[in-house]
Amino acid sequence: AFSCVLCVMRLLQRVVKYSPVRIRTLISLKAPLILRKPSLLSNALLEKYSLKLFKTLGPHLGRKWKQNNGRILTRIYHVLPPDLHRDFLEPDLSTEADSLNHDKRLRAATDEFNHRFYMSPNRPTGGERWVESC
Repeated sequence: AFSCVLCVMRLLQRVVKYSPVRIRTLISLKAPLILRKPSLLSNALLEKYSLKLFKTLGPHLGRKWKQNNGRILTRIYHVLPPDLHRDFLEPDLSTEADSLNHDKRLRAATDEFNHRFYMSPNRPTGGERWVESC
C-alpha cells in the first residue's frame, strides 16, 4: 500500500514542480488537506514526498493556512534540504504567465501530434511502423 501511494506522490511532485497553474489546480482541489495524512505517517519516504509537495504548494497557499500549519512548515525545514535560490514561502510571480503560456503551447503541440498520428485518414494499420517523413 505504501509503495503505490509513494509512486503517486513522486509522480504528482514531478508533474506540478515548476508549474504555478497546476499548483493552483491542486490547491483548488483541496490537496493540502489530503496531503496532511500521509505526512503524519511513520514511513520516512512517504513523509519526505508529502513534505516536498507541501514545499511546492507553499508559495501559493494563503497566510491563514501557513499560520495554522506551522508544524508542517517546521518539518519541511527539518527534513528537506533548503533551496538556495528562493524561499519556498514567497511566491514567484514572474513565472505564472510564462507557465500558463507554456501549458497552452504544450497542449497545442500534443493536440497537433494526436491529430496527425491518430486521426489522420492515411495512418498506417496493423504491424506497419510509424516513420515520419521529412
